[in-house]
Amino acid sequence: MYPSSFADAGFLVESTVDALTERIDAALGGARPPTSPVANARQYDWDAIAEQAETAYRDGESA
Repeated sequence: MYPSSFADAGFLVESTVDALTERIDAALGGARPPTSPVANARQYDWDAIAEQAETAYRDGESA
């Protein structure tokens, strides 16, 4: 199983020459992942992580 951070914002292939060749050809032909890799990566930006941590701490204080 792959980490959830990959979600569907990229291409995962078997570790074979044929599978990799096929996926590279598809990407060069215009294939794109269902979710924007840039949009997915923004979830892991330091500002976003800091906000999530602050929210968790504040929620913990009020419990």
